[in-house]
Amino acid sequence: MVEAALLELEGVVFDTRELRRLSVRDALVEHGLMVTLDIEAIDGWPTRHAVEASLAKQRVPSDPVLVDLVTMRAERAFSSRLATSGAALCPGARQFIESAASATRLAVVSRARRGDADTMLRLASLADAFTTVVTADDLIDVKPSGEGHRLAIERLSRRRTITARQSIALEHGVAGIRAARDAGIRCVAAGVLAAHIAMEADAYVPSLEGVTMRTIEDLIRAGEGEGLPQ
Repeated sequence: MVEAALLELEGVVFDTRELRRLSVRDALVEHGLMVTLDIEAIDGWPTRHAVEASLAKQRVPSDPVLVDLVTMRAERAFSSRLATSGAALCPGARQFIESAASATRLAVVSRARRGDADTMLRLASLADAFTTVVTADDLIDVKPSGEGHRLAIERLSRRRTITARQSIALEHGVAGIRAARDAGIRCVAAGVLAAHIAMEADAYVPSLEGVTMRTIEDLIRAGEGEGLPQ
């Protein structure tokens, strides 16, 4: 059976797409740049990647200092919007988490910063459902590196040893799916995704509405053509 489920907050638990897009837009405007967003490079990717892709789309010459400044402004804009308006829960997310928490250990592995992850979980009263929370602030290499997933398993194993093979990742976007793969963890893509993105995962659900850990196990089993480790 699955011993741990590692969840991305953004796109899986909370719908932050519009907040992220507006935050990158605001940061570009503050630097006097055109608002030409690469939406596919924003949704599901760390902020720095989103900024780099948006600047490249405008044919702005590569400038690490500019990227750093725009990224910091975008992160601050996101934090401000999140603190002001919060983020809506994705359909079925609360029910899935409450049900899954009684069956397995849950961890957050998010591209969000620590303060933003804490804000989302606190406002939704979901913090107690997770054994550990790994954010961008805990990592040197963020998604699509698997460092975050490996760190989550290491932390979970301090109480009782688990392996990557006994874990499942729920991710939203290319970066998260590839990070799970890099860590050797089977991945279910969740949320509204283009087909070519969803196909990179081991299984896909359009939302968590009506989904349980048993559903997740069955999807992975069907994809592998064999049972999960007991």
